Amino acid sequence: MAFNEFARPTIAGIRYYVHPQALTEGTVLHASKLSTDAKPEPIIVISTANVIQAGYILSTLSNFAKLDDVYTEEFGKTLVIQTVANSVDLSIMLDVQLFKRFTSVRISEVESEDHLLPSGPYFQQDGRIHQAWRLYADDLNAFVLIVIPNDVRSPTKFSVLDAMAADGIHKAVAVPSRLYATRSESLPLAGMRIALKDCFNLAGVKTTMSSRAYTQVYGPERENAAFVTKLLSLGAWVVGKTKMTNFASSDEPTDQWIDDICPINPRGDQYQSPSGSSSGAAAALAGYPWLDQSIGADSSDFDVVGILGRNLQSIHDLLSLTHDVSDAKKFPSTILYPEDFFPHSNKNQQAMVDDFVTALEKFLGVKAVKFSLAERWRQCPPSEAGGRSITEYLAQSAMVVHLSLDLPRGIGEAVSQQEFQKGRAELEVFRQWFDEMVLSSDPVTKSDAIMIMPYGMGGPKYRDAPNR
Repeated sequence: MAFNEFARPTIAGIRYYVHPQALTEGTVLHASKLSTDAKPEPIIVISTANVIQAGYILSTLSNFAKLDDVYTEEFGKTLVIQTVANSVDLSIMLDVQLFKRFTSVRISEVESEDHLLPSGPYFQQDGRIHQAWRLYADDLNAFVLIVIPNDVRSPTKFSVLDAMAADGIHKAVAVPSRLYATRSESLPLAGMRIALKDCFNLAGVKTTMSSRAYTQVYGPERENAAFVTKLLSLGAWVVGKTKMTNFASSDEPTDQWIDDICPINPRGDQYQSPSGSSSGAAAALAGYPWLDQSIGADSSDFDVVGILGRNLQSIHDLLSLTHDVSDAKKFPSTILYPEDFFPHSNKNQQAMVDDFVTALEKFLGVKAVKFSLAERWRQCPPSEAGGRSITEYLAQSAMVVHLSLDLPRGIGEAVSQQEFQKGRAELEVFRQWFDEMVLSSDPVTKSDAIMIMPYGMGGPKYRDAPNR
């Protein structure tokens, strides 16, 4: 896509991106014509198929400021009233209220309601109207690629946006006005800004897997991943692809991040490890209030989508819209407490676990059941285990799969394709055993139990500390 020198204007100290797609020729039948200046001019478009009054326009602008982070009052110097031909009383242009608020009022008429633009902030350039996208600095280094849709009306193919923040150090992420989208039954995610982990294919741009070698070998993707297609069909906006560990391995910053710079963890002193293969997705959502949702993925199987949200409700809503799942009708009636992982080495974290279990017991009206995964395996092992303990079985299969993905240092070369497939098959055996013998699905509660698990070491882990 072609970008001109004026594509990134600054309005009231805020940097914007003028999307290159012309949305309308903006045929003006009355008053002055739209500017034909090559330099983009900020405008406000108010669209209606009905007769409108000045009071409606002013109250609409008041709502813009409450709903949208792209709109600023500087857009409101020029008003373009877009309407269906012969449906507006032109005397509105003489209303003294409008001339107190705007320096210029123009009328743009279209043939039918289908051609009306959503009301909101825009730029006019060369006699055409373009969407206004706000640029935000990626100062957490969370994104590997910033993208924009080639066609804003049908965002199925994308291009990389090569834009820098005002400091010249960080990339700039472009986000569209929230006023461009209206949620409906068919478009329940309309206007939702989403970041994708860079293992999901996005048509028109590369999937890097955070690997220089992979990026050099493969070109831009031709199709969107199935889950991405679902998001787009429901109205979501994909604004970029976030960093991940190399092939979603267990690499930790900074000495294990070989091909890219690890994202910044926005929590605390911002020098803690972001941890996890979806660290870019997590850092972006935690640090950028203008982002609505991040999509990660399971490290061992990219087919498993990981939805990141700021609260349980947002995760539930996105999951229910994109997956064929329904809500549980009842809560599980069993709490499993695996003593293989407790007590925690950190006393403070163990105390928090104990408090949580006590609260959960009170809520469900049951007592936690202490048990051992190792003992459960010993009592009823899968036949494929061949007499190996659960520790021996998982150590071998998980190690093979992990090493096969450890490509930057060439370790994966020692794992043959046959060994890799054998390791994957053994992990699948464990999954089936776990589903049958530990946590089983249930048509009413979805899962027949809740299992308590520790997470992390319960202490600081600085990104500059050597990994062992």
